[in-house]
Amino acid sequence: MDTDFFKAYIVAGKEYHIYLYDSEDPDLTAIQEFPFPDSLVSMAYLNKAAYEPALIKISSALSRLYERQAQGAADEISELLCELGKVHVYFEFLRVDWQRRLAHSARNGYLDMWDLFPEEEVFGLIEGIAVRQQQIQKLFASVLDMDAPPKKNPCLITLTQTAKPITDFPFRALSFDFEQTEDGEYVEVMRPSNFYDLMDYHLRECLKRKVRMRVCKNCGKYFAVMKNAKAEYCNHPFDEKGRSCREIASIIQWNQNRADDEVFKVYRREYKKRFARMKAGTMEEAQFYLWSKQAREKKAECEAGKIAFEKFSEWLRQS
Repeated sequence: MDTDFFKAYIVAGKEYHIYLYDSEDPDLTAIQEFPFPDSLVSMAYLNKAAYEPALIKISSALSRLYERQAQGAADEISELLCELGKVHVYFEFLRVDWQRRLAHSARNGYLDMWDLFPEEEVFGLIEGIAVRQQQIQKLFASVLDMDAPPKKNPCLITLTQTAKPITDFPFRALSFDFEQTEDGEYVEVMRPSNFYDLMDYHLRECLKRKVRMRVCKNCGKYFAVMKNAKAEYCNHPFDEKGRSCREIASIIQWNQNRADDEVFKVYRREYKKRFARMKAGTMEEAQFYLWSKQAREKKAECEAGKIAFEKFSEWLRQS
């Protein structure tokens, strides 16, 4: 089957994924863009729990479709693929590709399912993704880690230089076109023929462009250092609230700074006392908010050096 339904390219530090939005409407396309190489890094650490249940259900539905050619199983597969596409943009390729195969097979009464969905492709995908993730992380560590100690050059006289194969990842031939974007940029456009081609393409671009990688001090995963060479935390979601490691690090640093800030500590102590009194009904709300406003003003004066710390502390105790 043709590969015109999905293409990817990189320009001006961004990666673009353009693909068929609806397999029944070839004129309706979708586009997603990310800072390069966000999609590769996020796939390298994507948890199995995010995609494995859907793939297992798809495998089960495919078995029923093999055996009974039931339309209900085909509809279930299509719905599961839509959910899978939301997990990661690479799965959008899988969604469109497999939905097109289903539509093709439907025209033949699903009698050619074994040909269109080889068993080794479907059932090997879960394990295959995990293996690729390990290979990608290995190349991050061995080639792109900006903090790794420099490698010693062997004391040998080299008369010629030859390219050597990369054994840590199964790079394969990819299909490219040369196109012009809407902004007038000329780019090489990769057209994947299978799910793994997108990992292959973005990983080789990382190697060609010598993208610097660093281990995040919070989550321990690699992230791309594209601008700020001093960056120590990644910008990928970390906790249930969707906060990134960088945001969490900022909160921790702010709390640490406050812990050493004597002005803030005495202000916070008196603030809590009055807040508790207001909640207990022994202090009027209006009185509390007036005091709070005055306390913030005094605190700002103390931080600016206009009044001494001792004078600020005395004012807090007597106010």
